[in-house]
Amino acid sequence: MSFKRSGTGTFFEEIPMAHASHQVHFNEFLEPVSFEILSLNQAYEQVLGLDRELLIGKNLLDLVPTIGEEPFDWKSLGSRVALSGGETSFFTYSEGLKGWVDGVIFSRRHNSFDVLFKRVDPHWILRASEKLVKERKLRFEKGSALRQEGLSTGEVNRGIRDSLYALMGKGTSGTGDHVLKFIKSNTEVIQGLLGNLREAIIIGDVGGRVLLINQAARDILGIRDSELEDRELARVFQILHPGTGENLTPDILDTLTVQNNFVLNNLALYRHDTGKTVPIEGSLSRMGIQGTGVIILFKDNTVHEKRYRRIEDISYRDHLTDLYNRRYLEEAVKRLDNKRNIPFSVMYIDNNDLKGTNDLNGHPAGDRVIREVASIIKSVCREGDILARVGGDEFEILLPRTSKSQVEQIKKRILKAAGKSSAMGGSLQVSIGCAIKKSADEDLSQIRSQADREMYREKAIQKNARQQE
Repeated sequence: MSFKRSGTGTFFEEIPMAHASHQVHFNEFLEPVSFEILSLNQAYEQVLGLDRELLIGKNLLDLVPTIGEEPFDWKSLGSRVALSGGETSFFTYSEGLKGWVDGVIFSRRHNSFDVLFKRVDPHWILRASEKLVKERKLRFEKGSALRQEGLSTGEVNRGIRDSLYALMGKGTSGTGDHVLKFIKSNTEVIQGLLGNLREAIIIGDVGGRVLLINQAARDILGIRDSELEDRELARVFQILHPGTGENLTPDILDTLTVQNNFVLNNLALYRHDTGKTVPIEGSLSRMGIQGTGVIILFKDNTVHEKRYRRIEDISYRDHLTDLYNRRYLEEAVKRLDNKRNIPFSVMYIDNNDLKGTNDLNGHPAGDRVIREVASIIKSVCREGDILARVGGDEFEILLPRTSKSQVEQIKKRILKAAGKSSAMGGSLQVSIGCAIKKSADEDLSQIRSQADREMYREKAIQKNARQQE
């Protein structure tokens, strides 16, 4: 069902599912700062436990402050749908609502989105599925067996899918391990049940081996049975770096040791049959309380690639320099902060007198200086380094797998290139601070702060030197 044109206020008021409409307010970097509630129905009031008079016009992010801490990225999903239109279904555990929710997010107007959902208990579905498998002794016939149990084919297929979603580290202790054992012992049956689902699903164990892959996933991957003999998850499911072509899946899997969920937002997946890539969206999630496995759910996003690329450029690029912005940088930090990238170096760069340039020659001249510094950074740094403009004249560079001697060489090359620049009729004066994360137990946020302090210390030293000349 498409929700774009349907649904008057009366329709949504009368349905038993919770519904609310939101206006998204963005800052200058197209980051969402407010989800203003425009309307809601009685079911939504009951979910939040507040009267609608107290909710209309309020910011959802203030009413449910834990929304930014959810494993499922509500803020990004709502913002993306508000900007690009369309609709996206979800089934996830909500910390704010303390339970599982199933629903859809869709957009009827630009910069706004509606959410329609209901609370669910996925465990009855798993129990029904187990009962069917057990009683039929792995000889599951979709027609008569389903009718005898009073369930339709669609209900069981949806039930198995929802049971898989339920493995994302929530529920009672041991649930994930129990379900993983069930999957291992009944792979053939579950494979058949998942065969008709449009969602691509891959399930792996704690050792990084593929336990189950459905036909939708095989089609998107362009993979044959003979290529699944190895069944190593990081080889079957390869997310490639857009610049270097490096397989990022090992890094992404490493992040699941410290977080429950990783969102696949229009990333490039390697196709085994063509050697090319296909854009996908979806998620990777830990299975079970102890993280005993991983579940990957994804879909081919080719149809919307151009639209998403345009939105990504707006959302993640600095318009003046074409470097990444702070929003992209923070997402890259989450993705790259793992033991595989140690030593992890961070560099902060600042132009020493941009204010003086603006005051003396005007802001267009200041913009030329900023673009020149960005050009120098791009010419010196390597593919795989993350370059971002994080302030007026401040830049931050993430340099994974970069030692002290390597980062010092990069620093020297930037200073040398700046000294030779003639952007303003003379050399550019920049200050650079560096810091290195040398072990997995160090906090990268503190390393970044250290690099920032080093940059300001260097800036103060250069200022004193100029005053003494």
